[in-house]
Amino acid sequence: MGSFAFASSNSYRQGGTSIYFTQLGHLKHQAELGDPNAQFLLGNLYLSPPSDTSVRQNLPKAAEYYFQAAVRDHAGAQYNLGVMYFRGTGVAESKMMASVWFTLAANNQSPVAKNVKKNAQTSLIDLNATLSSDEKQQAKQWLDTISKWIREQNYRLARLPELNS
Repeated sequence: MGSFAFASSNSYRQGGTSIYFTQLGHLKHQAELGDPNAQFLLGNLYLSPPSDTSVRQNLPKAAEYYFQAAVRDHAGAQYNLGVMYFRGTGVAESKMMASVWFTLAANNQSPVAKNVKKNAQTSLIDLNATLSSDEKQQAKQWLDTISKWIREQNYRLARLPELNS
């Protein structure tokens, strides 16, 4: 289902960890400023930290960074969040929420998201056949809500959905 790898670089080792943490600090600063690419990269980092760093895997933090990028219409973050919901990684497992994020990724208008869109469409075909009519109705409501957050750029109100198990 898609790649979750964070691009690790040997240049981090050469200069020691201080260079890495300077870059990490910059990335976090960019994410705080609302840069969806920085948020996506931090999601990757916390999902699967490179072995040559002291960063520890933190799945809920990865999901939160992906969410922040996803509501800023980042197709890769939307897809990765769908995978996390599908697998129950860092968030409560929910095929319904996975379908919401895969739908957003599949319909994303970004011209650089062709592979992501194709993977999301493929994931949706099998997934939607497994959803009950209630789950499909819930998915539509969430899709409407999240699409409105994206359209209106309402990042302050946007919250990672907490689902009752």
